[in-house]
Amino acid sequence: MSLTERAHELIRQHFRDPGISRELAVDATCGNGKDTEFLARLDFRQVVGFEVQEDAIIQTRMRMDHLGFTNVGLILDGHESLGRHIPGEIDCVMFNLGYLPGGDKNLTTNEVTTLVALKFATDMLSETGIISLICYPGHPQGLQETKAIQRWLATLGAKWRIQMKKSSTSNEAAPILYAITRRKSITPPVPTRTAPPVTEQSDPDSQTTT
Repeated sequence: MSLTERAHELIRQHFRDPGISRELAVDATCGNGKDTEFLARLDFRQVVGFEVQEDAIIQTRMRMDHLGFTNVGLILDGHESLGRHIPGEIDCVMFNLGYLPGGDKNLTTNEVTTLVALKFATDMLSETGIISLICYPGHPQGLQETKAIQRWLATLGAKWRIQMKKSSTSNEAAPILYAITRRKSITPPVPTRTAPPVTEQSDPDSQTTT
């Protein structure tokens, strides 16, 4: 199973609970549209895809139209611009970093724009939301980006749960999948206090008249 398929399975399992919100999902790196299609099939009310390459946007739009999805909007802009286009909470964000398969390998994501996008995604993630993130340390830019992401992940703190999966190959250049969710906050129960019984007391200043 590829890491992309593992990411799909993690997200599919996450939203198996019908009580989890499926209002908005974001594909932060459309590429060839496979993740966008996957999110559209999960019945989110709205799916928004971002991509900096116009050809990729055109191909993804053609794919969505061919499949008959009407809940998908595509934006020709980098994922660092999520904050300019997304007004509210997000229930799912998918990042598949690196370069477009079959495209120009010089056009690749980088740590500066990716960290901006990730910070916004975590800020706007709903309480029951999930972020999937696939890094590719097998090329110089990807390695630099991956290390920056790992340093950032280490700063998130205890309120976040981070799962990591690597591809079947064990070498250091193998792609890495991260899944990021909020830990459920457990509010301790408020102890109940039983009021002491009220006993009738006589007022020493009171006088009884006959």
